[in-house]
Amino acid sequence: MITREEFDVIQRRLGKHGKPISRSHTFDLTGLFRCSLCGCAITASKKTKYYPKTNNTVSYVYYHCTKKNQNIKCTQPPIVAKEFEAAILEKLLLLRPAEEFVTWAKKWIKTIHEYESQTQEEVFSSQNRQLEGVENKLNNLLDMRINGDLDDTLYKTKKSELEQERLRVKSLVEKTGHGMSNWRLKVEKAVDIAYGSYLRFKTSGRDDRHEILLSIGSNLQLDHKKVRIDLSDHFEVFVEQENWEENYKGWLEPQKYTDIFDKIPDLRPANPSWLPD
Repeated sequence: MITREEFDVIQRRLGKHGKPISRSHTFDLTGLFRCSLCGCAITASKKTKYYPKTNNTVSYVYYHCTKKNQNIKCTQPPIVAKEFEAAILEKLLLLRPAEEFVTWAKKWIKTIHEYESQTQEEVFSSQNRQLEGVENKLNNLLDMRINGDLDDTLYKTKKSELEQERLRVKSLVEKTGHGMSNWRLKVEKAVDIAYGSYLRFKTSGRDDRHEILLSIGSNLQLDHKKVRIDLSDHFEVFVEQENWEENYKGWLEPQKYTDIFDKIPDLRPANPSWLPD
């Protein structure tokens, strides 16, 4: 149902290494892509060709569909490894923002995180007080039952209502705490991946190349020597960077941003279209 290479990829994603198998050849891009025409895995082969005129032997690698779907006559053409890598690099280059943007974005993310953390701390404290209030009501309810001030039916009804409220508030507390600690790291990581993927892919080996491609999206396909990847939304934004000015035309700057720029003027971006998304 899946190739050995795909199994290995899944094992790595699950934090497992699997049982090593001996292979005569290991190809960088196997186990990642599927054929856009028949859905079968893209595999690789190494060929050696002898040229009598020059007395030279040349080896080359090409990627091709396994064509194991007997219900479809696949016409996917093979692609030489260098062409395949070039097509991927072309895709990764679209993600890459300008260095000037990355420098500004890192400063902006840090400032916004500090700004929002103050507000979130207030929300977090308020939610914790609300949770404590529900816990107190539950304790008081139990005391009233023990003292005989409530019958079983009313006690169970009120207890059920308060326990549902406790779960709701607890969920809000956890969500706020999680957001405070993680959003900055996630955004910074996305910026780093978008900026660094091109050069990293160009200079890295198999494992790093797999990690790069799996981190930016899913449903990797080879389509007539073109690479197709369903990019995650935040990486799709970077691909659209040439259209940012048009996409965000008429965007109104929130008051909190204006307040920040009044205090830290050098945070204002060189291009206003950097701000919205």
